[in-house]
Amino acid sequence: MVNDQMQEKEKRHSAQTEVYYISDQVKLLEEMEKKALFNVKAEKERLQAKLLLGNENLATVKVLYIDWDKIGKSFMFDQWFKLNNVLTPDTDRRACLQSGDSWSPPEEGRIKCNIHANWRNASLHSGIAWIARDH
Repeated sequence: MVNDQMQEKEKRHSAQTEVYYISDQVKLLEEMEKKALFNVKAEKERLQAKLLLGNENLATVKVLYIDWDKIGKSFMFDQWFKLNNVLTPDTDRRACLQSGDSWSPPEEGRIKCNIHANWRNASLHSGIAWIARDH
């Protein structure tokens, strides 16, 4: 259902973009015509016909509205719960550096960014750390 809604929104956005694009072209041609730069009447009529078709196309695109209250908030919670309760251990007890591995400074003229992140399922705590060094 959500995927259908996203597809319809993309169709609507595409149709709106086409209408705005053509509408701006018509406005530009009207300005050029007012300034008597050259006669653009035929091009203007062509674009106006295209704009009419674009507006008709835009009117046919319907975006599905999802009423989350009618579906039930439990549905949203179930989705959140599924996404946030992946079966993983609380802590990876392995050493980050393998034997022989060691930190080395960045090359001259470069910046090195080291990061670390953790998550504890039992306490729902998380943390992240980073450091950027140029020497």
